[in-house]
Amino acid sequence: LLRRVRRQEVRLQRPSTMSRLAQSLSLVLLASSTVALADEGSLTCSSRGASGCSSSPGGDEAVHLQVRSATTMTATPAALLAVHDSHLTDCGGHLAWNCASCPQGHGEFWCNGDCKWEDGACVDPNAAKVNCGGHYALACSECPAGHGEVWCNGVCKWESNSNAQGGNCVPKPTCSVGDHVQCPGSPAGNRCAGSQCCPGIEATNNQPFACPSAPSSFAGCPHDVKLEDCVTR
Repeated sequence: LLRRVRRQEVRLQRPSTMSRLAQSLSLVLLASSTVALADEGSLTCSSRGASGCSSSPGGDEAVHLQVRSATTMTATPAALLAVHDSHLTDCGGHLAWNCASCPQGHGEFWCNGDCKWEDGACVDPNAAKVNCGGHYALACSECPAGHGEVWCNGVCKWESNSNAQGGNCVPKPTCSVGDHVQCPGSPAGNRCAGSQCCPGIEATNNQPFACPSAPSSFAGCPHDVKLEDCVTR
């Protein structure tokens, strides 16, 4: 009799199959309700913005998750547009103020995108540059970069003087005396050569002036100053 009573007590303590199914169904319904609530919260956050979710009572973790998700979906396009419209340079994987700032100590591997690695430096291929002979600069005057005459080559030349640098890096002459060259300010094809005068233009009060390839001693034009001098520059 005692054994029968104990077996009956054990049966009463064990959850029945129906009871276990009921518990499982309750858990499924609870999970479904949570997902639906999260989706509803995300839609609310997306429509109101992140500030509309910050003061929701209860479920702080779910609220923060919803805000983060909604913010990502709405802010990412704006961020991309902001980058597109900004003045930052695309280094190929990251951004910088200019091409020279792209490497950040990583050399040519961080010089991509709108920039290229050239002569040991990350440069903008679209920037106007002059060939200094081994490297490039925006102008001959910037070629030395503190190194003096030895860094002034290419299309530039060094003119010694008594300044602090011992001279200046200037463009090499682009013509010789007597070369046929374009007259400044005149229509294309209006050329001159050596000791000739170019037609007057507004800058010379319409007075004829010396050809850019005229020798420095030439003074046979009404306007006695060259507008351009390709012999010395």
